[in-house]
Amino acid sequence: DHNSYQSPDDINQLDWGRKQEYHDVFQYYRALISLRRDVPALRMRSSEEIRRYLRFSPVYQIGMVSYVIKDYPGENRWKIMQLIFNASVKTVNADLMENGRWTVLASGDEISLTGLRQFEGQHVPVPPISMMIVVKRSEDSQ
Repeated sequence: DHNSYQSPDDINQLDWGRKQEYHDVFQYYRALISLRRDVPALRMRSSEEIRRYLRFSPVYQIGMVSYVIKDYPGENRWKIMQLIFNASVKTVNADLMENGRWTVLASGDEISLTGLRQFEGQHVPVPPISMMIVVKRSEDSQ
């Protein structure tokens, strides 16, 4: 069922008996849920907020979607958050909203609110079939 959102629970339910077999996937989902809980910008509550604070990247690349959340109220740690989803089988070099010092919060199956690493620039390589979240504080803007 390639589009199962209207399918019954026997199609969509989680098989908790397979949790140990796919423990790495379980841990990843757990980290994603924790990230969403801890980052107000990932919990916008209205379409008005989405229209006001979220912008899709104007740079089009086949297999990649990227959007920016900027100046979200209640998010005091970062001025800019950019989420990049690479659905292609090749690494893509994603354009970032601006140049400067960025912190990687999520890359592939790693997630850390304190940051996985930092880099300088306006482009970042995103591995195949993965997502990346990068953030920038106000003082890191150039």
